[in-house]
Amino acid sequence: LKVVQASVPQQSVLFADLNSYADGVSKIMGMQERKSRFVDGSYFAAERQFVRMAHEHRAMFHFLGYRHDGRPIESFVPKLEGAGKSIRVKDWSQFDEHFGGYLDGSAFAGTKRGPIPIPYMYLPFNFNWPADYAKFGLKGYRTEFAAIWQEFHRHFTEKGWLRTKFELFLNQKKRFKLFPYDGEEPRFVWDEKVNDFYSDLTRPIMNGTEGAQFVFRTDSSWCYGLHYEKYGSIIKHWVVNEQIFSWFPESVDALRAHGNTIWNYGSAQKIGSSLLGTVVSPLTAIARGIDGFVFWDTLSGGETWADTPYDEGSLAMFYPGNRLFGIQGPIPSLRLKILRNAMQVADCLELWIRANPAARRPAISASIEKLLGVRPGGWWPGKPDFLDKPPYEWVDAMLSVAPYALVDHSKPPEDFIDFANEMWNTLEREEIPS
Repeated sequence: LKVVQASVPQQSVLFADLNSYADGVSKIMGMQERKSRFVDGSYFAAERQFVRMAHEHRAMFHFLGYRHDGRPIESFVPKLEGAGKSIRVKDWSQFDEHFGGYLDGSAFAGTKRGPIPIPYMYLPFNFNWPADYAKFGLKGYRTEFAAIWQEFHRHFTEKGWLRTKFELFLNQKKRFKLFPYDGEEPRFVWDEKVNDFYSDLTRPIMNGTEGAQFVFRTDSSWCYGLHYEKYGSIIKHWVVNEQIFSWFPESVDALRAHGNTIWNYGSAQKIGSSLLGTVVSPLTAIARGIDGFVFWDTLSGGETWADTPYDEGSLAMFYPGNRLFGIQGPIPSLRLKILRNAMQVADCLELWIRANPAARRPAISASIEKLLGVRPGGWWPGKPDFLDKPPYEWVDAMLSVAPYALVDHSKPPEDFIDFANEMWNTLEREEIPS
């Protein structure tokens, strides 16, 4: 047994984001019919177990608190009163009870990583809250949205919630026939007016340096190549489709020049695949020099999750203990355990690389390529020949043959153990900065 001096930091430097949506905890735990769950404490108790479990596994349970129609879930927003210039927050108490422990770190007391505040949190602001979308285009919409926006920033600053980045994320899409714009993953370039409108509406608090940190986030795919330069100074948090991102290696330096955060997104591995698949996302982030990754919709096991989880389990990182063993909380998947192991290695590697990135990242990237069966330089596989066409003309057949960073998913998971030992020995030769 060889004990190396490297120690895993409590605070992650890479981010493993386990995404979920409005009230997904109630659905997976069978609590949806319990109307009192937001006032009797039962929902908060259940949700906190998911958040703590993610925290223990060096990940972040990241849930959006409003539906596609913009209606927020109870307790995900404070109670408002008034309208127009007189609109205000009536009562913060339930909201603070819900989120305060996550934002000051006290919800994580007793965990192995300690009481670290969550690094990111979705704000509830969207096309239809706090201002009714029926007023969109009128002065009253701007007045109400801006007033509550400012009140949120003031309240969060006064509470001392300064270590979390709060994201304005416009999740609506017009394909659901509720709004005429795509806020997320715009495919039609005329939808970019949403970025212009809301960045103007939320200035100067957005991306400011004083008080609570409010940032504009976008999930980008189709238009990424058109937008990363145009909106790099406005949108500070980019979550990008992994394949499309790989066509634009030059975008990393362009976004870094504005101090931006970059994540890729995708799904977790399927249950029947080699467990090596779970280490792909954290190691890819290191190889590309980005900040993290998103596993999408991680509570969606489907109605028959116990027998045949939806999409072969790629959307289920947690399981409901109450339906199997009488445990009133989540059970971690084996893949969540593997993710924790991968993140321990990844966080230490990333800290070591950042002390001398020009020399160290290429060397570590080459080791990762060998582990995952990626050809040398394959993280950036080149550009497709259809980039001269507007994104709304792209079709699935074009994307299916477009360049992709190909990973060998058939390799045995034991290969990661050999890789990890090699990395620990590398780190042993030089001290990891704290």
